[in-house]
Order: sequence, then structure tokens, then C-alpha cells
Amino acid sequence: MKRRFRNLKSHRRGSLLALAGLALACSSNSPPSGHGAAGAPGVAGGAGQGNPQTGGASSNLGGGSSGVVSVAGDSGATNTGGMASAGGGASAGGAAGAAPVTSGSFPQLAKTYSGVFSAVPKLNDTDQTTDAPLLGNGDLGVSMQNNIDTATFILHKNEFWSLSQGHVEAMVRMALSIPGMAGATYAVKEDIGTAELNGSFVVSGNTLTTKSWVQADDTTHNLFITEFTYKGTGSQDVSVSFAPGNGNSSPSAVGAMDDMLYIDVRSDTPDKVGSADTHRVRVASRLIGAKGTAAANKLTFTLAAGQTYALVSSVMSYQDDSSYQQKALSAVSALAQADVDSLLTKHHAWWDAFYAKSFVEIPNKVVEKAYYASLYLLACVSRTGEAAPGLWGNWVMKNAAWNGDYTLNYNYEAPFYAAFPTNHPELADSSDQPVIDWLPKAQAEAVANKFTGAFYRVHIGPLPNGSGDTNLWNQKFNGAFAVSTSIMHYYFTLDPAYAAKIYPTLKQISIFWQNYLTKDGTRYVIENDAQHEGNTFPQTNGVMSLGFVRFLLQGTIDISTALNQDADMRAVWQDRLTNLSAFPTFMKDGKTVFRYTEVGLDWNNGNAIGAQHIYPASQIGLGSDASLLQTAQNMIAAMGRWNDGNGTVTFYPAAARVGSDPAALLMHLQTWINNNTYPNLHTHTGGGGIENFNTVPSTIDEMLLQSFQGKLRLFSDWPKGVDARFGDLRAYGAFLVSSDVRKDTVQYVRIVSERGGPVVLQNPWPVGALRVYRNGVDAGTTTGAQISLPSAANEVIHIAPDGTTYQAILDKMKLPLSAATP
Repeated sequence: MKRRFRNLKSHRRGSLLALAGLALACSSNSPPSGHGAAGAPGVAGGAGQGNPQTGGASSNLGGGSSGVVSVAGDSGATNTGGMASAGGGASAGGAAGAAPVTSGSFPQLAKTYSGVFSAVPKLNDTDQTTDAPLLGNGDLGVSMQNNIDTATFILHKNEFWSLSQGHVEAMVRMALSIPGMAGATYAVKEDIGTAELNGSFVVSGNTLTTKSWVQADDTTHNLFITEFTYKGTGSQDVSVSFAPGNGNSSPSAVGAMDDMLYIDVRSDTPDKVGSADTHRVRVASRLIGAKGTAAANKLTFTLAAGQTYALVSSVMSYQDDSSYQQKALSAVSALAQADVDSLLTKHHAWWDAFYAKSFVEIPNKVVEKAYYASLYLLACVSRTGEAAPGLWGNWVMKNAAWNGDYTLNYNYEAPFYAAFPTNHPELADSSDQPVIDWLPKAQAEAVANKFTGAFYRVHIGPLPNGSGDTNLWNQKFNGAFAVSTSIMHYYFTLDPAYAAKIYPTLKQISIFWQNYLTKDGTRYVIENDAQHEGNTFPQTNGVMSLGFVRFLLQGTIDISTALNQDADMRAVWQDRLTNLSAFPTFMKDGKTVFRYTEVGLDWNNGNAIGAQHIYPASQIGLGSDASLLQTAQNMIAAMGRWNDGNGTVTFYPAAARVGSDPAALLMHLQTWINNNTYPNLHTHTGGGGIENFNTVPSTIDEMLLQSFQGKLRLFSDWPKGVDARFGDLRAYGAFLVSSDVRKDTVQYVRIVSERGGPVVLQNPWPVGALRVYRNGVDAGTTTGAQISLPSAANEVIHIAPDGTTYQAILDKMKLPLSAATP
């Protein structure tokens, strides 16, 4: 089997974040690496440069007064001494006219977008991404295959792994037979705002409409509901049958109880593999609206004209409840149509609340649609408290490519990066547990290889055995890559409980690196760490590895400081970080660019490993040293991975991070979307599946707001002359930021401070004083190219040109892009 290229290393630390008293600083990132053919060994020309960390602005996140703050731009104010009442303003409770509920004025743009199908999907037995309509609730995933007369719903849960074979196993196929609808036209809409599949099928003047959803607010009973409404002559006979997923040879059984049909499936024959419980699932179905007959391994019923019926199914596993078999039956046995109506209302409410957490509105509706589609699909595959999705999410119809596993050299982490700037950190919660659970295995593997700490191989999975691919691929950086999402999660939220949860894992991976690095004079060197899978010795100072190790060490130092743990070890980690080798460079086509390694692979024409130290390792941004930033910009131009099977997912955000031509960036992004997106709005490329959920949201958010280097930069890489607005994008330091630009003029800034502490803003108004409001109360004016304001936990700050009233800011926040600016 051809091995995918994978984007492996990239560090993004250009600033250290001060959380709970820590300094927020961002350091430069090293370029990403991925799998692919090895280049010829050589020596980098620029390896002698100094440590390329940016040393970005540091800011104390200590508290200020509570309240809502708004700042307005210049209108001739004369205050030049900074904030007239820094830290002043109303109390946390807010004064009269305090800021409205954060999401109160947010547009519901997701409801304007759908995946539209006018032809039957073709990829109904793929081991990768299907092109069929998709549903999910973060645990259960459903794809709808075939036309209505033979419609098949493929059901899958993220935890359904074969523990003995080390791969994701196909679970259940629920097939309908409606022979009277054979030859029907096919029209289905995947409505992402309501998370429904709405179908209309017509033959000989007879119409069958369907509405399907996976209940969003219940990931234990996992109700999957399809409503049928028939209009036409006579009636339609329907039968429902179950079968295990394609390729699943473990024992299964179909049974009936009263008017319910059910199937029991499992992913392994025994109940345990080692000490781990294997995965067992029951799907139980029943019809509401008429009496169905469950017999002979089928559920049969008849649809009368003018009536609506609901086929309700519960999909429960042993991991959901040890009494899952009985609970699945009980979940559907007594449901009535009134219950279904109530469930749909609750389902809609969950998705309304989900989309209300943030928004972006831009004129390019192709890109905007892909933005919201990515969030929809990510919410379909990931949920707090549930198993993490593998390469293809919870839409698996046969044994999955590359075992469907947790591939740590970029594929596994990539989709979760999008959760943070979009203000959905909960969508990344599931990603931590597999890495934490694997820690004892990583420690044992370190001992076996004569290392210390925790050494993570490329492919892992659930205990006890993980993935069936146990090859090390001559890579060492995977542990640092694996926790990049965790470090990012912390910097975006400053959650002390979360810090305590992830710190033991970060500590052990940092111990690995403190001892794996070798001293070469005054610097530390990374030896024999392949950037692409299988690159052979020598592979010294890979640019991606240097980036992720920087990000790891800085994150571990910051979190250990916040937790007041291991001060003695922090000194060791700081020594390694401070003296880590510079990113290697060389000349290519007359420009200085990053070399993939200092000694070894020099370049690769596939993947985006050479830019992953920029993103996601966060080592280079607009606040970096000018020479380093120029090298990064040269690298992006030289690589040009605008349509790469593996690299796209991190390459686009990296380009935005370093200020690539924003108009060209949007053009490339739209072309990539148009060329690679299925009707179900899932963008599929040769390298992987759900990793692509990151590409559009993270790119757009980096273009609209950059925060990882210790200050907020509004519309940091946005095209001139293009209006845009956004609400509650999440920034480093646990700030939620809203703003709007019209005719190249920023209208306002709103900042919600979740944890308190100073917020640093790159002033988007080049001339004049700014008016600040805290909790709706005038807090004076400020000036300067860089504005630093104290804040308290739950305080809201608005900023706009002086002369802008608080009410005017609130009015501006309600204006869609199509409206004139008052």
C-alpha cells in the first residue's frame, strides 16, 4: 500500500503566554515535515544563525478591574497620556448599559448553507472518505448510501476498534428496502445549520420525503431518527434489515423483541483483549406512527399516503453503559411522535448554541461555506467524554485505510487545531485521552530504546496494543507533535484544571527531549530524527523537529510554572530551549529558505513539513525578527503547497501566519475547496480525511486575528478593500475577540477576558485617541501604536475611535456586511 505523506513537525511558539501569572511569549517555529521520499544528505548553509526565537512581547496576565471594556478610535481627542483610568470602570456585575450577551447579535450563517445532492453517492464502500450525506453527534456517525429504494445507513462509533488487530473496524449497516420507489429521482440536502438530511424522492407522481438526524444532545443513547412522509397513490411497503459492517467477521446476531428489531455486533470475538474490554454494540430500531412487525431478521411496515412516520434507532455500546443491550431497547420502546418532536427541538437547540459561540462573515461565500461546513463536520466526529476519532472520523464503512489509527506525525492532531480559534475548545477534548493513556507504553518504549522519559512512536491507538503499525519510521518528534494540541488548548484557555491534567504527559516527553538532545559546543542538536517517515541516517536538526521541541519545552515550562511544580526541572528545560540549534537554512533560487535538515534531507517537493515550525508549532509570525520572518515568507513562496495531498492542512495557516499575499491566499483557498470538496462538504485529499477540517477555519481565523505572539493583531493578513467581520474568535490568553472592518477602517474591537490579566492590542487605528468602555461604562481614552489594558475575569472591553459612543458600538456589531456603515 502506498504510504501517505504526512506533515510532521512545525513549532509555532513565538510568544510565551502568561497564564495565571505566567509570561506570554511567542517563539519562532520550525518548518513542518512530512512523509515522503528522502532527499540527498548534505549540509545546511545557514545552520550557524542565532537562535531564531522571536522573543515576542511578554505580558503579565494579572487582574484588572472587572467590567466590560470598549475602546473607540480617533476623533480628535487630546489625551496622550495613555488610559485615563487604566483598570477602572464598572464592577464585574456591570453598570447600566453593560454589554449584551456575547452571542446576542451573532448572525446564524451556518443555516444558510447545505450540501446539495442531485445524484446518488458513488463512494459507498471506500476505506477512506465517502461522498455520501453525513450526520454525527461526536460519537455516532451516519452516512446515507444509495437511492431511497435501497437506502443504506452506515453506522459507526469512534470507539469501535478491533483491539486484537489494531485497527478501526466497520460496525453496522442498516438497509431499507422500498421496492415501490425504485427508479425515483434523488434529491438530498445536508443542512449543516440544523444537522439534518432532508430528502425528496419522486417516481410516477409518488413522492417520499425524509428527514434524518442524529440526536445532538445525547451521546449515550445515540438516537438516530428518520421521518418518512409519503404523498401519492396507494401505499409503500418498507423493510429494514441489519448487517455487520463490511469486512467485520466478528460474531454478530440479529434479533427481535415485540415491534423492535436489533443487531448485536462486536469488534473482537472475546470480551477482553488483555485487560481491556472489547467493543460491543447494539442497534435497536422501532417504527412510530404504525405498528411494525419484527420477524425473520427484518422490521416491516407500510407507509400510507398523507401520513408521517418515524423510524427511531438507539446505538449503544458497552462503553456507553454495561447494560447497553437492554438500555438500547428501552430507549426506543416507548417513544411516541410527541417525543420525536420534542427531541428534534432539543436537537436544533444544541446546534443553535454551538454556532452561537462565534462567527465569521466574509464576502467570499465559497470560503465562508467551507468554514462553517468544517465546524459542522468536526462537531459530528468529536465530543467531550467520547472516544477520539481516527483518520476517517466516525464514517467508516469497511476496514479503514492506514488502520484508521491515531497517526501522530500530523494527521491525528490537525483537525483539533481548528477548535481553538473558532472558540470551540470542547471539540478538542477527546484528543487528549489517547495520548495520556499511551504514556506508560511510551515510557516502556523509551526504556526499550535506551531513552528516558516518554518516547511516542508514529502510530498509536487504544490500549492495550494500539495501532497495528508498530514501525518507528526513524522519527523522534511524534511525542512533541502529539501534545501540540494540548499546549495550544492551554494557551487559548488558561484553564488550570486542564493544565494539571496534561502536565504529567508533557513532563515525561520533555524529559525525553532534555536527554535526547546532544551538546555541540554551545548549542543543543537533534540527531537522527527523520522529517519524512523512514528518512535514513543522518537526519540532523530537522526544521520541523526544532519547531515542535521548542513549542513543547516552552509549553511545559509555562504550565509547570502555573502549577508551581518542578522548578528544578524548569531550569534544565529552559537551558535546552535557550540553546537549541537555529533553524537550518540554505539558498534556493537566489533566496534564503529553510532547509529540511541541517545534515540530511535538504528539500522535498511534497507535503508541508518545511513550514510546520511556522504552523502549527507557532515559532514564526508577524512579530518575529525581520530576517527570520523574511526567510519564512521566502519558504512559503518556494514551497507553494496550495494543493498538496498532505500539506494543505497546515500550509495555508502557515502562509497566513507570516503575512502571505492575502488576496492570492484566498484565491488559492477557494480553488482548493472547489477542486477537492464532495457534495457532503467534506474536503478529501490524498493524504487523509478529517485532518482537512482544519484548513479553512484556521486559515481564515489567522487572517482575521493573530494572537500567538503575545498581542492581538486584527485583520492581520486580510486583503485591502475587502470588508469582513467576526465575533468571539478565541485568542491566546483566554480572550474572545470581535471586530469589523469596512472600507479598510476597523469599526470597533470587543474583548471578553475569561481569566483576567492585561490584553495587548496592536492599534488598528493609525491616528488619534481611542475610547475605552468597561462593562458599558466610559473608562477614558488611550493612544499609542501598542495598547495594553488590564482586565479582570469575565470583563468585556470595547475599543473604537474616540467620539464613538458605547451604543454606536453595539449598533455596529449588529450590522451584516451588506448593510451600510453608520
